[in-house]
Amino acid sequence: MTLKEYEVADDAEYLYTCAQLKARETEFIEKSRFEKMTFSTGTKDFLKQLSETYYSKYTSLIDSEKNLDELMTSFNHDTIEYLRRQLKPEHMCVLNLLMYEENIHNFKILIKAFLSGENLSSLFLPSLYSYDVLMNEMLGQGFVKLDETVKYLLSLVTALKDRQRSDIRDIEIEFENKYMDRLYSSIYETKRRMLIDFIKHLIDITNIKNISRVKYANEKLDFDKFLIDNGNLTIEYLKKFENEGPDFMVQELSGSDYKEIIVRGINSLYSYNTFFSFEKNEYIFYLKFFENIKYSVANIEKIFRFFLKKKIELKIINMLYLGILYEVEKYKLEHKVEIIGEY
Repeated sequence: MTLKEYEVADDAEYLYTCAQLKARETEFIEKSRFEKMTFSTGTKDFLKQLSETYYSKYTSLIDSEKNLDELMTSFNHDTIEYLRRQLKPEHMCVLNLLMYEENIHNFKILIKAFLSGENLSSLFLPSLYSYDVLMNEMLGQGFVKLDETVKYLLSLVTALKDRQRSDIRDIEIEFENKYMDRLYSSIYETKRRMLIDFIKHLIDITNIKNISRVKYANEKLDFDKFLIDNGNLTIEYLKKFENEGPDFMVQELSGSDYKEIIVRGINSLYSYNTFFSFEKNEYIFYLKFFENIKYSVANIEKIFRFFLKKKIELKIINMLYLGILYEVEKYKLEHKVEIIGEY
C-alpha cells in the first residue's frame, strides 16, 4: 500500500482532547505483552494478564466461559460518552463511522424484531442507543433525542411493516446499502478529505470481502443488489467478477491498494477455510492509512485514529481469548498479534 500524502489541518478546539488521548497512548498493549498473553495456560491465566493492563477495570464483566462481548460493549459505551462530550456538532457523524459494524448488526436485529414481533434484545449490542430506546421510537413512544441519521434509519425500518413475507436476507442487504449510503453522505459533508478517502476504502474492502464470501459459498446473489456504492472501485467495475473465479479477482486487484488483503485473504480462505486473513490485513490497512497523521497535533482524524486502533486492539484481545478458550493451536494465535505490532 502506497501512503497518500494528506495535508491535515490542526483544529485548536481539539487541542485539549488530543492532549488527553496522547497521554492515553500508554493504554495500548505492547506487542511483547500480547505475545505473552498468547501463551496463556488457560482463560484464568489470560484474564490475570489482562488485569495487569488498562482493561483491568473491565475484567469483572467477563464470563470465563464466554467471549468478551460485555467488555467490548462497556468500552464502546465509555467511548461514545466521551466523544459525545468532545466532538464538534459537524463531526458527530464520526461516531456512526466508528460504530458502523455494531450499528448494522443492531439494525438487522431491530428489523427482525419489528417484522416478527419478538423481543430480540438479548441479541442487541448496545452502542449509540439501547434496544428499548430504538424500539420505543419506532412504536411512537420515544422520548430520547436521536441524531438525524439514526432517525432516518429507523424510518426505513418502520417502512418495512408491509414486508413480513419478504426474504429477510434481501431486506438486510437492502438496508445495509442504504445505511452505508447515508454514512458516506454524512462523512462527505464534513469535507475532511482523509475521512472521505477512509470510508471509500472501507466500502471497497467490504465489497471485496462480500464478493469473496459469495464466491466461496457458491451463492447466487445479484451483484447489483449487494454491492455498496461510493467506493473507489465502482459497482460497474466490480460486476466483472460476477461470473469469474477467485483467481481472476486476485489477478485484477493484485496491482491495487488492496493487494495484501485480496491475495492473502483468498489464499487463506481456500487453503484453510478461514476469513481471518481478510480481517487481519484489513485492520493493518486501516492502521497504515492513518500513519500520516501520527505527528500532527490536533484534529478529528487524530481522534478517530485513536479510537479505531482501540477497537482493533479489543478485537485482537477477543480473538486471543476465544482461541485460548477453545484451545486453538498457539501458532495460529501468534498471527493475530502481528496486526497491532508496528502500529
